[in-house]
Amino acid sequence: MTTTTISKKKTRRPRRILFILLPILLILVLGFSILFFLSHQNLIFQFRNNLAATFHKRSLPQTVSVSTYTIQLDDLLSDPNCTKNQALMLINDAYPLSDSFQPEISYYKDTDVQMNSCIQDAYAAMSAAVREQFDVPLYVREAYRTAKEQEEKTKENSAVAAEIGASEHQAGLALDLYVPQFGGWAFTKSAAGRFVDTNCRYYGFIVRYPSYGEKQTGIPYEPWHLRYIGLPHSQIIMDEYLTLEEYIDLLEPGSFYQYGSYLISHQSSPVVDAPSGWKHVTVSEDNLGGYLFTWEL
Repeated sequence: MTTTTISKKKTRRPRRILFILLPILLILVLGFSILFFLSHQNLIFQFRNNLAATFHKRSLPQTVSVSTYTIQLDDLLSDPNCTKNQALMLINDAYPLSDSFQPEISYYKDTDVQMNSCIQDAYAAMSAAVREQFDVPLYVREAYRTAKEQEEKTKENSAVAAEIGASEHQAGLALDLYVPQFGGWAFTKSAAGRFVDTNCRYYGFIVRYPSYGEKQTGIPYEPWHLRYIGLPHSQIIMDEYLTLEEYIDLLEPGSFYQYGSYLISHQSSPVVDAPSGWKHVTVSEDNLGGYLFTWEL
């Protein structure tokens, strides 16, 4: 046997080992990737939202010119086709609730959970959808809080809980949700939680503190914390990757924005410009001194 032949055999052995090990390594990498995907779907869900928000060009519905007439706000509020609620109030450190604020709360069905009355039908519909699709209940961990309860929360954890008056829970407009075995940061590890955070917009809710909105809200990502603002505002905000702060700021006072069969206007005068031919209107204070009108045509 020549030296050349021996050298060739030695060269082939590492190659054979490599050919054997390479498929094993690929299988291991694939296996770990699948395990990571299955156990970290909440992180993947968050990453996808951040990525979409980064490349999305944010905009509001088109402004339109409409025929209007003027009406006193008090007269409009007394119209049987007008609903007044608190759904679109901006509540944060910069715009806290006044000391005289009275939330419109009631008990949810036959439970001891109190929430703003304008939330209840929407939450019931969303909860029913979760049970129908995933066969699990959707629970409320926290909803309405009194000022005293909010003060206690702040004392317990001042880094997370808002100051008295700056919490949406005091208006009963915020819900902290969970499903069995999945609450808090783990909420979107569950398929039901991801469904809620994706589809809540169709029930009038938004993820109040999205992962891409901390700069605007001042609050880190909270996938479990939903805020009711009503249709179609919830769809606009989440479709456009906005926060409530940005949305209200972008609504130019006096303009009319059309979204499907809705007209949206932001006004501050006691004399309201109303579009001709409206069928129903929902009026909400904005907590900035004005009102948001949602006209249905």
